[in-house]
Amino acid sequence: MRLRPYTIALIALGWLPAAAGNGQAGPADDDRFLAGLRQRRLYGLAESFCRQQLRRSGLSDQRRAELAIELTQTCADHASQASGHERDQLWQQALIAARDFIRQEPTSPRLVLVQVQLAIAQTRQTRALLDDHELGAAITLEPIREMLREAIGQLQAAGRDVAEQLRRKRQGEVNGPGMLTAAELGSLERHVRFELAGAMLAQARSYPAGSPDRVSAATQADELLTSLAGRDEADALVWSSRLGRIAAARLSGDAAGARSREQSLEVAQPPPEVYFQAWAELIDVELDAGHVEAALKMVESHASDKPRSPEWHYAVLATYVAAWRQAAEEEKANAAQSWQTKAAKEAELIEQDYGLPWSRQANMLLASAAVRSLGTGETAVQIKAAETFFRAGRTDEALAAYDQARQQAANDGQPQAAFDAGFTAAAIEHEQKHYAEASRRFRALALEFPKLDKAPEAHLLAAYDMAQLADASRPQSIDAYAASLNEQIKQWPTAPSTDTARLWLGKLYESQHKWQAALDAYRAISATSPQYSGAIESMARCWSSWLEGRQAAGDSLAKQALAAGESFYALAAPGGRWPSQWNATQRAAALAAAKIWLQVTDDRFERAEALLRAIPAEEGDDNWLQQSLPLLVLALAGQGRHIEASDLIPKLPPAAGDISSWQIAAAGLDRLAESAADPAKRELGELALALCDKIVQRTGGLSDAQQQSVALLRARALAAAGRGEDARQYLASLVHDFPRSQQIRLQYASALSDAPDPAGLHAALDTWRALEQSSRPGSEVWFRAKYGLALTHFRLGNHDRAARIIELTQVLHPDLGGELLKKQFAELLARCRQPAPSGK
Repeated sequence: MRLRPYTIALIALGWLPAAAGNGQAGPADDDRFLAGLRQRRLYGLAESFCRQQLRRSGLSDQRRAELAIELTQTCADHASQASGHERDQLWQQALIAARDFIRQEPTSPRLVLVQVQLAIAQTRQTRALLDDHELGAAITLEPIREMLREAIGQLQAAGRDVAEQLRRKRQGEVNGPGMLTAAELGSLERHVRFELAGAMLAQARSYPAGSPDRVSAATQADELLTSLAGRDEADALVWSSRLGRIAAARLSGDAAGARSREQSLEVAQPPPEVYFQAWAELIDVELDAGHVEAALKMVESHASDKPRSPEWHYAVLATYVAAWRQAAEEEKANAAQSWQTKAAKEAELIEQDYGLPWSRQANMLLASAAVRSLGTGETAVQIKAAETFFRAGRTDEALAAYDQARQQAANDGQPQAAFDAGFTAAAIEHEQKHYAEASRRFRALALEFPKLDKAPEAHLLAAYDMAQLADASRPQSIDAYAASLNEQIKQWPTAPSTDTARLWLGKLYESQHKWQAALDAYRAISATSPQYSGAIESMARCWSSWLEGRQAAGDSLAKQALAAGESFYALAAPGGRWPSQWNATQRAAALAAAKIWLQVTDDRFERAEALLRAIPAEEGDDNWLQQSLPLLVLALAGQGRHIEASDLIPKLPPAAGDISSWQIAAAGLDRLAESAADPAKRELGELALALCDKIVQRTGGLSDAQQQSVALLRARALAAAGRGEDARQYLASLVHDFPRSQQIRLQYASALSDAPDPAGLHAALDTWRALEQSSRPGSEVWFRAKYGLALTHFRLGNHDRAARIIELTQVLHPDLGGELLKKQFAELLARCRQPAPSGK
């Protein structure tokens, strides 16, 4: 919305003073007194009164919370009427009033109310800043976005808190003095949702029109408002929510949706002020699209209607300003003067009828229009032409105009203007999904103006667009993408956006199984970067994949695993001490250390357990339980504490999201079972089987690779648990489901070779022969099939036949498939050559 200041700051909490009075005349009278002062704009007196009251001793916790809310609201109202440095100070005072209470009264039953008020004040401040930015003030947007992210986080946390309180209240779990009633909590829950939607609409405004960030924020706001807008019209939030949905559609670029929602609202016969606010939104839709004539027709169609609203008159002013600019562009001097006069009169009407902050915004809009319309530089003319072309959908002409403006600005020594023009042109190509051209433009722009603040961001966008073109079937496109990321790292090594380039480069190398290169890219990410905790998780994933591959090759990995685990442990526990409060990076590093130790080594079970237990599970953090509890099962089992490990199984949440911890735990239990004797072997098998069954039931399903990996683990778990026949039947079903998987066929053949009867062993021979014939001679599968044939013949008593298979294979392939298989072949051959026991 171009301008939507709240004339009533605390729409969400306006009922609280009456609800909180509990029949005590003093507080209720004070609240009415404060409301009267605010209504008469005697903010200084109201603020002084609140501070005096807060200094009194003996105040109840409830009353202290109410006064903190009143002071925060009053300062925010005052700030909305002020300007300059005074306004900045008042916003700070509003936030301090709430933060002081939150810091001093962390256990107050009314804490959530003050937290909500704080978030509302922050959102109001960002709206005021966005209004100024949209009207040409030199305001940086990123700090505004950060404030909004904080406010959104606070409202989301408050929403969860209120929902939990409401749940416990309804179940009769909590009750006490000062606590909100179920009715108050229910109302507060709806109002928190409304304020959260408002903050997200402000967040949408902070991003460029048409950007994915803007559309995402507006869509989230609309989802929150939808349920509120459908309530009974007696609900105070209904009309505001319906207006918010119109604004959400407009901010998303969905003009047709905005019109449709306005029509639905009009059918419901809203109050006059709401009606005109909705029409103000539709005028904004037309002006956003550059449809000045359409906006003028809407204004004229309601010229005689009364009453109006400040939003309506501001939209009328914006329409007159647009017509003024259009006439100036068309060199229609008389028309331009006429529209300018009308705009000035409309601004005067706003000042007379609505006062601050509306009159301030109206005057700022007039000033901005005057500066832009009277600009005589060629760059300004070209930029205006480009904007007009783009709004009219004439993309090619808009791009040409932006290119001309960029060149002209560069010639005039205006690098920032040149950059902005070029950036907009590249962004248009990007939105049109012309990724090759967008990438070329972004890269050329960044390299031409490398010292400008947004040059690294432009170059990163070039890499992003290049990624859209990357195709594994065209290796050169992958190489070009990697080269773009490396160019970013070399050209702007310290820019914040370059850490994103490092993250993307690491992901690229990871997808190519270039584990060392990926690790190097992730390690280079700054510890202060928002990407850092994600980089830790990615490094852990790379280590795990690299170690898994080396394990399969039979390599000894204990030394590397210990070193990697220790490096992550050092990040999690600097100096060997647990942090008093675990941050996201430390939690990720701790999990990485535990994963690596448990995946490869057998002497870190106790240490892994201590590490996993040291990190508290935050309330509602199911992801941490998903990642840590399966590993804890393995850590306990590795210490021989099978009963404790088994007791954890029912506490495991359903497997969801990243299942790497589950796979590591199941594989580790399989590794332990392989070298264990009964009954420990059976107990470990049952534990592994329980984990595998949890994974198989995972919400959302598994990829083919994950299904095969887990299925193989489950089959081995069945065998370890002493359920050999079940394992063979399960593997037979897997061969049917995955007929092209050599790993499943190998394990099936191996399971048949363990059969206790000759029929099973003869079936194993048939399976090994089929594997041998379908494999390339000299391949790993071929050697394993040869070994399986020899072993099965040995178990059938055909020792000479088994020895001949090994000897012939050795003649043709002296290396016998590598050190591990060669050792197995040699041991089996030695057994074949042993004389039969006497009497046999």
